[in-house]
Amino acid sequence: AESFRHLSSEGGSGAVVSRSLTLVREGVAEGVAGLVTEPFKGVRKRGTVGLIGGLGKGVVGAALKPVMGMLDAATLASQAMRQTRAAEESPEAPGFASEQPRVRRPRAMYGPERRLRIFNEDDAEAASTLRQVDFGRYRFDMFCGKVRMDLPEGDADSSARLYVVSTRRIVAIDPSEPAMSVWVLRL
Repeated sequence: AESFRHLSSEGGSGAVVSRSLTLVREGVAEGVAGLVTEPFKGVRKRGTVGLIGGLGKGVVGAALKPVMGMLDAATLASQAMRQTRAAEESPEAPGFASEQPRVRRPRAMYGPERRLRIFNEDDAEAASTLRQVDFGRYRFDMFCGKVRMDLPEGDADSSARLYVVSTRRIVAIDPSEPAMSVWVLRL
């Protein structure tokens, strides 16, 4: 079997396609040629009995050799896809995901219709916090909006609080402890 690595260095995917077509064409040619050559080989070895055996071999070969050519072509194509995918997922490959950290949080989508708006860092942070708070309990809630409020100076809780509104609830979150909600009001 021919190696994809050898073909890819010579001409890329065009070489793989060309070699695959050649494998199919060779299979068909060998099958048709076997219809003639196998009966002659049979006559030479065993006479009339060999002729019948040679015809049988020729007919079976005419059916199987094109199929074998197609299977060889499919094997070559699957090798090409597997090696291409491995190269794309390799940490040495340019554009590999681990080399490109996220520049910003995912955009917030608003309401049950999941509307998109112009990117807003505060909304993206609030929607992300809603998905993570209380160990992901509200990750399927649909973000609607947020309000940040400063608490009075004497309040022992915190100097600010984030209120995230979803289609199902309002969640109060203390920014100093964003993993846990302070309270939740179901709508």
